Amino acid sequence: IRTLERPAVQTISFAGTAKNTGKTTTALHMVERCHARGLRLALTSIGYDGEIKDNVTGLPKPRYVLQPGDWVATAEKCLKTGTAGYRVHHTSSIFTVLGRIVFVEITSPGLVVLAGPNRRTDLEQVLADFHRIGVDWVLVDGALNRLAPMICTGGLVLSTGAAFTEDIPTLAEHARALCAMFQFPRSPLPPITAVTLSLPNGAPEIKLDSGSLLSQAAFQTLEAAAEASPPHSILIPDACHPARLLELLTRKPALCQAQWVFGSPLKLLASGDPRLWATVWAHLQHPPRYFETLPLRCLTLNPFYPSYHAATWSYSEKFLDAEALLAAVRAQVTAVPVLNLRQPPIPDLLDILNPACVPS
Repeated sequence: IRTLERPAVQTISFAGTAKNTGKTTTALHMVERCHARGLRLALTSIGYDGEIKDNVTGLPKPRYVLQPGDWVATAEKCLKTGTAGYRVHHTSSIFTVLGRIVFVEITSPGLVVLAGPNRRTDLEQVLADFHRIGVDWVLVDGALNRLAPMICTGGLVLSTGAAFTEDIPTLAEHARALCAMFQFPRSPLPPITAVTLSLPNGAPEIKLDSGSLLSQAAFQTLEAAAEASPPHSILIPDACHPARLLELLTRKPALCQAQWVFGSPLKLLASGDPRLWATVWAHLQHPPRYFETLPLRCLTLNPFYPSYHAATWSYSEKFLDAEALLAAVRAQVTAVPVLNLRQPPIPDLLDILNPACVPS
């Protein structure tokens, strides 16, 4: 008797370069497409999402409206603030400031509020539980300042737009540098926990006390170690300050010849502006590598931005030229699809993320 294994659950995470860049709108498009195809859908979040109004601008925010058969992993206190009917499947051992993470199946249509795990190990547990439940897709709502745990998902959709900057050339330049962060290969080296200098000719490795390079003192320690024994490669598993690294490379150009290996593109994005990282890459003799990579699946654009009125202390909705914005970013970003999910003809994000996707 041959046992058929359940197909792997598809997971995709969403993040924006700033508030109001269209991350939730993009995720909602994916929700709609999954509903249209009859796919079993599950949602969770890195942190808290689901406010009715933006906390800064007061403008309405898009909210998650789910249908019977959808699944949610969210904190206990958030269940009382939504309008959707639900059935509790199980309560996990994962704790958040809003209570333990609860797995529920939606039984009647309505709004849901998400507050999920903020650690990688906890997100991995949530994804494993959804696999056991047997859903087709898990959507993970995140943000650029809390990216790192999403490395365990199957891919990332990034959203940017006028709320990041109203200057289209600057926005396109930032988008190009942002997408370039995901194009470097994975290193064959096993993961490490501390900054490590690998030396030529079989000499013993030099390990620093931390996995990150953020302070001036940490960079001085690295510089002193490299001065004594010029490294073949420099391995940095966690965060790294790009401006300080650029200073070091400028002052010690011999270090540009080493192979630099970083933890992941997500950890570097959490460390600094991708345009500054692009300047760092230009100094290196070899393209950087990562211990872990995450596919960037596409980039979505939002021409909306909140315009502030000082006289009334209020905001109103404004928009850039959508066609000009799309053309400018597509001219800079060619490695992944660049989409405006509000501009006809509306692309189907589900087809782009998985062209072979069919109802189960």
